[in-house]
Formats: sequence, C-alpha cells, structure tokens
Amino acid sequence: MYQNILLAVDFSKAAASVAQRAVRLADVGAKLTLLHVVEYLPILDFSGDPVAMTPMVIDDDLLLDNARQSLQSFVDEHLSDVAVEQQVCLGLPKLDILRVVEEQEIDLLVIGSHGRHGFARLLGSTAAAVLNDCPCDVLAVRVKD
Repeated sequence: MYQNILLAVDFSKAAASVAQRAVRLADVGAKLTLLHVVEYLPILDFSGDPVAMTPMVIDDDLLLDNARQSLQSFVDEHLSDVAVEQQVCLGLPKLDILRVVEEQEIDLLVIGSHGRHGFARLLGSTAAAVLNDCPCDVLAVRVKD
C-alpha cells in the first residue's frame, strides 16, 4: 500500500470530494500531505500606452499567508478528524507539485481532473501535465464543474 500520499488542493468546488478520496486511501496508515500552490502570475499595468507595461509590486508573504489561512479553513471544514500535514508554496502548480513529489518521496499523488476538452484543454491542465511527468502513481479524480 501507499505510505506517503500528496493531495494537491486547488480550492475548487470539488476539492472536498477529491480530499475524501485521498483520506480513504491514507486511512490504512499512510502519511497525508496537502499542498496548495499559489500560482504566481505577474500583474501588468497597462497605462494607456500599449507598449509600456510595468509589473506591479505583489506582496508574496501576504499571498502565502492568505493561502495558508485558506488551506487551514479547508482542513477545518472538510478534514477536521484527519491528521494531515499542510504545505503552501508560491510558483507554478505543474512544476511545484512534481518538485514536492520528488523531495518528499511521495508514492501517490491525488489530484482533481476536470476533464476539459476543446479550447480549455488547449490552455493546459495541471492534472494532465503532472500525470505525464510524475515519478509516482497518480490518482486523477474526475470532478464535474
């Protein structure tokens, strides 16, 4: 069985049902870690001149603190009776999920998959990208939007 399970949490409407799948798998003695990656997208200020774009200052610590509070609220609401470790980082979900999988020797990654098609699929899917490159087993839980 699995010893070290990572649950990627995106705070979508379906995140709680994905979390319950991970809990059932971890119920046989595995360590369960929740990870939320705050996606860093630079905000640009278009000041009227179509050529001039100035990155705005973003307080990374504030973003991370808010994400930690959101993750704790998620745990309190949906996983209050489960022992979990929580992790929040700032970066790109596709890359940081894989980084944590390797650093923590995860043997199962649980992630929600929206199963989008067409244009939404062209934009990219974290679950699909992780599935292709993940060194451990991946449970992509199908969720409905």
